[in-house]
Amino acid sequence: MDKGVLKSNCDKLHPLLYSLLRWLLASNRCHLKKLKNHEQIKAMNTPHQYILLSSTPEKEQVFQELKKKYGSVLAFHGSNLCNWYRVFYKMLTFVKAFDYENWFKEYE
Repeated sequence: MDKGVLKSNCDKLHPLLYSLLRWLLASNRCHLKKLKNHEQIKAMNTPHQYILLSSTPEKEQVFQELKKKYGSVLAFHGSNLCNWYRVFYKMLTFVKAFDYENWFKEYE
């Protein structure tokens, strides 16, 4: 799609939409993967369930290996969709500050 057409269509909806869309596409490295039926949380009562992936396949492989060794907990965050970026950013800030190496050593 031509930039002019996209911007024009966005401007019809909201004057800041095009700038927001450009920022999202340029800064967000995450992607959504639709959950398979056996992965879904039945209590949510909807087939439209996704997982937010933020790592490379190599990092995912390391995670899966650690998950097999130490286990993992699936948690649902009930925040409004409009809060996703702030929630994700805060989570990354926490992860950077957390001392995983020493934490895992306690459970070896």
